[in-house]
Amino acid sequence: MPDVSRAPRPTHQGRNGFTDPVRQAVQGLVNMPNLHPIASDPDILNRHPAEKRAIWDAIEEHHFMETVLEVEGSYWPGLEAAKAATKEPETSASVAKTISALKEKHAAEMRRICAVQGQTYHEEALQRYLSKDDEVLIPEAEKHYLMAAHSRYPPTVATLDDQLAALQYAHLKTLAPLLQKRARLAAEEDAARRRLEAQFPDTIARWHSFSNKDAKLRVSRFLMAPKGEQEQMLSKFGWAWRQTEPLRLEYEKNPSFKSAVHDLVREVEAHDPRRRPSAQMSL
Repeated sequence: MPDVSRAPRPTHQGRNGFTDPVRQAVQGLVNMPNLHPIASDPDILNRHPAEKRAIWDAIEEHHFMETVLEVEGSYWPGLEAAKAATKEPETSASVAKTISALKEKHAAEMRRICAVQGQTYHEEALQRYLSKDDEVLIPEAEKHYLMAAHSRYPPTVATLDDQLAALQYAHLKTLAPLLQKRARLAAEEDAARRRLEAQFPDTIARWHSFSNKDAKLRVSRFLMAPKGEQEQMLSKFGWAWRQTEPLRLEYEKNPSFKSAVHDLVREVEAHDPRRRPSAQMSL
């Protein structure tokens, strides 16, 4: 069956719907007019609509970039802070912290930019209102005024929407690699933790650090089991006796640790209905 889906134009290929006119002009994909002679033309109002639109877009783009630079600015924490950041190990938690800070920063910037855009829209609406001469009635001008002043989507609103969409897209492009990195690091850390927890802990601190309750319970039951059952567990879980000896000795001489081991086993058995006395009696 032939493919009837509509392929994207080369202009939009890989751009997620966003285009860069300057890049397209450099690549020869679009013809960008020279704006300098257009802007310096005294009779600019009679120029071709496409040229006037290009001037309008350039002015709006310049104003938008000034707004972004004013709101976001530039930040350099300093050489020492940069060196310290490179020395810190990158973990899923540190990347998650970066993501959270980036989201908060983006939300604050968007609020400030929306406030600036609202002020811009208000000023333009006020200028349109003050530019109308009620004593002169020209049907063509009146029609144009009504369309510009009372339209739900005047040119300014469309421009503001495009600018907000571009900012949101830039934010998501920055955020996406960080989300992928966090997921990758979390998977690697989880795999490393599983490998570590598959080994028999050699210290009390290692036993406490186990996040997998089943692995922690398995070690606890080994410590509480008689020697014959311990040998069976050694063979079953692939442990070596020399690996279990340090923690077993700690279990024998440390009452606090022994109490923690017994409490964990009792807690699990208390929540297991198969080990409750009532359940055993009913059987």
